[in-house]
Amino acid sequence: MIGAAIKRTMALAFLEKWLHLCSRSRVAELRTFCIMLRNGIAQFVGSWVSESGYHLRIKRVRKGRASVDFLDPRGAPVQRPYMGGAPSLKMVAHYDDYNGMFEVDLWEEGKGFILDLTHEYNYELDPEREALVPALSRNERDHFLDACYSLFGPLDHFVRRKAQNKRL
Repeated sequence: MIGAAIKRTMALAFLEKWLHLCSRSRVAELRTFCIMLRNGIAQFVGSWVSESGYHLRIKRVRKGRASVDFLDPRGAPVQRPYMGGAPSLKMVAHYDDYNGMFEVDLWEEGKGFILDLTHEYNYELDPEREALVPALSRNERDHFLDACYSLFGPLDHFVRRKAQNKRL
């Protein structure tokens, strides 16, 4: 385990020295290429922030499953009144590799109130950064959830936090 970490550190040191010799456009191309090496559920894992200040923390649990924290602009979990005030922490998410769909259960699993996230490498509203584009869906009969949409703020796209991008 330690040997792999040392090799990774040496490789990163070599890349950093090499990047200083490259033009800015070449560095941008390489960064985009490195980002695109992520695939499957790995493209969603990490810390994300929206323009309105909402945060997503996504951790892979196992193949096709993740745990998601949804935080308001103050960094506090959203209290979900339709679940007796449960905080929006450790929510179950499913990744469908075949269709590329990432769905976060905002209610109990299978109840149908879902945060759908689409990963975009070059989102047209923010072409310089990778983005997660959100949408909310629910069962049509659950009209009482209409009042809960505002809990999740304006559905701005989320971008990966800068600290996460520096590792690439």
